[in-house]
Amino acid sequence: MRSIIATVVLLCTAAFALGQQSKSTAPGLSREITSPKGNKIHQFLSPPAEKRFRSEHAADKQAVGFACGVTVPPGGGCTSGPMAYGSGPVMRNPTNYLIFWQPAGGFAPAFPAGYQAGLERYFENVGGTPFYNIVTQYNDSTGVPVPNATSLGAPSWTDTTTAAPSGCDGTSTGAVPATPHCPLTDADIQNEVNVALAANHQWIQNGINVEYFVFTPTSVGECSGTGSDGKAQCFDINEGVEKTSEDAVFCAYHSYFNGAATPRIYSFMPFASDGNCKSGSPAAPGFPNGQTLDLVISPTSHEMIESNTDPLITEWKGIGGNADEIGDKCSYIYGYYAPDGTNFVLNGNRFQVQEEYSNDSGNCTKRYGPDPVVAAPGLVAFGEVEAGTSAQMGSTVQNNGGGDLNILNIRLGTESDGHTYYSLLNGQPTGATLPSGESLVANVQFAPSAFASFGGPNDTIIVDTDQTPCATNSSCITPSTTAFANITGTIGVSPSALCSPATVGTDLNLCSNANASVNAASYDPDGESVTVTQSPAGPYSLGTTNVGLTVVDNNIDHATAYCSSSVTVNDTQNPSITCPAPKSVSCTSAAGAMATVTPSVFDNCPAVTSACVPSSGSTFGFGTTPVTCTATDPAGNHSSCLTSVTVNDVPPVIASVVASPNILSPPNKKMDPVTILVKDSDTCDAAPVCRITGVTSSSGVISPSDYQITGLLTLNLRANGTNGKSKSYIVTVTCTDAHGGSTQAQTSVSAP
Repeated sequence: MRSIIATVVLLCTAAFALGQQSKSTAPGLSREITSPKGNKIHQFLSPPAEKRFRSEHAADKQAVGFACGVTVPPGGGCTSGPMAYGSGPVMRNPTNYLIFWQPAGGFAPAFPAGYQAGLERYFENVGGTPFYNIVTQYNDSTGVPVPNATSLGAPSWTDTTTAAPSGCDGTSTGAVPATPHCPLTDADIQNEVNVALAANHQWIQNGINVEYFVFTPTSVGECSGTGSDGKAQCFDINEGVEKTSEDAVFCAYHSYFNGAATPRIYSFMPFASDGNCKSGSPAAPGFPNGQTLDLVISPTSHEMIESNTDPLITEWKGIGGNADEIGDKCSYIYGYYAPDGTNFVLNGNRFQVQEEYSNDSGNCTKRYGPDPVVAAPGLVAFGEVEAGTSAQMGSTVQNNGGGDLNILNIRLGTESDGHTYYSLLNGQPTGATLPSGESLVANVQFAPSAFASFGGPNDTIIVDTDQTPCATNSSCITPSTTAFANITGTIGVSPSALCSPATVGTDLNLCSNANASVNAASYDPDGESVTVTQSPAGPYSLGTTNVGLTVVDNNIDHATAYCSSSVTVNDTQNPSITCPAPKSVSCTSAAGAMATVTPSVFDNCPAVTSACVPSSGSTFGFGTTPVTCTATDPAGNHSSCLTSVTVNDVPPVIASVVASPNILSPPNKKMDPVTILVKDSDTCDAAPVCRITGVTSSSGVISPSDYQITGLLTLNLRANGTNGKSKSYIVTVTCTDAHGGSTQAQTSVSAP
């Protein structure tokens, strides 16, 4: 194993020297450590680790330029002051090789679909852009210009067969170095670089202008070395490796091995979406390439730019020294986001990566070099567009400057009338790179709705680019707007057809309504008279009828508007009912008599019914019974009338009255018992009561002592005549029923 020889370098600027000399000696986290193999490793700290790091170094902020103190600033970053050159070469037109390592052993899963292609797309498009041009500011002692160029070394390589020499399978929750279920080591990463070079002879094997990026899949942990607190420094994975012997620290790192003369420069890129590697304020509204991919592309960009400007970790640093590389100064600063989360457009491709520090501007930025110049697009004047129709116009965005115009988003402002009659027809969000002299057309549609009011709404076209106004340690509060185009238009006047559901009652004595209207004051906003036609026209029958209302202005253009509603006709008229005159009937049974009561009814709608209480045809009791008859139509309307039924009693019928005996003999002047035998009947009483109600004689004179009534139909009569003459007793019988009806009959008894 080749040993790493540490090189002592004299730094060229006082600021850089100050940074190197002012490191805290207290145990804690560091952005830069030395691996067990002796190579320097510069770590990209996760936001939680960054916060802890700043807390531990708060006392150093005056010396090393930590402007943020203990807390994490809203946009990320930390140090102030420019970058300063130390010694050693920088990278020129570097070639980048991508290694996708799925450590053998069965623990590490495969990379997700599109992961490799998405990372390759970044490397294929970053070179030659205003963003990558930032590195051209950072030259070395050779004086040879640093070109705005970098490339992807093809092809990328995927390795699923190599096991880690450490014996670890990448289990992030394992302890270092408790094999086999433990995190990978930096020596494993270096070995994978060597394995890839051995397998790809066409790759550039060594050199200051080549870098190897080692990517591992989800759930794979790695610990790079030991920090000043004595703990292993590990990938800050969500599962958590923070324990007694390990710190959850980084999201990526870069280093080199093989000696400074023929270095093998590499970056380790774990599966960042597993980790606590997302920060920034305001938070990204989305991820243009998906969260899994965008969260690894940004650390990849961070490490690439740092390796390009500090490949041997002796070149460009800020006044924070080894803890202050170019990417560290802008960690988690993204600037303006487009609606899908894009903050960079590189050669027409959308990305979400952190900004980088520019000595030229003294802050974190998205570009360096000639600015684009956007030609004034001029007024987009639609003129008059009829409501319910649409028109389209284009506004040309022209780059007349020397640098690329990177468009992150094209959007509209706020329409003056509060509506959204103006819209962009370009696919949203719109992103493009326009080299000098090129242009694109923002297509705008003006489509006032069919019921839009007369008016002249205004709006603006806004083009957001990578020229953000964000300062070093702050986030971008408002988008950078590099081009405005005013939009004007007039909404053509059409009649306003206003409908409202009409609910009406029936016309008098009709089951319909002839004049119902759904017109709710339709009008022409221009003040012209209108003709209103309702279809279908009345009369409208019971229930709901859907109708349409056509409103035509009486101007020469006969502009037309239409609305629809419904007419509901309800039966609101009560039926009329007339009861028959009171009637009298004779009883037909002990309960009374059946009687019919038939009222006459009329209603404006069919199916009216009537009913009486007591009901017609029922048996009415004796005496007078009031009767209420009610007519009801299907709508529930009703009317009532009153009459009565009187049931009269029928008195009993006496068929015969016979005295037994009917001759008193012998005439011995004694009182003889006599029984009166009565045959009677009563239709309305099954058992009328019959009794003797009187005794007289044929002569008309009778002595009270000559008879004695002993029961209802029994009596004693004296058996003798009158003065030697015979006489006849006349006995009167009365039969009375339960309802007071009575009938009398007589029989005679002879007394010789």
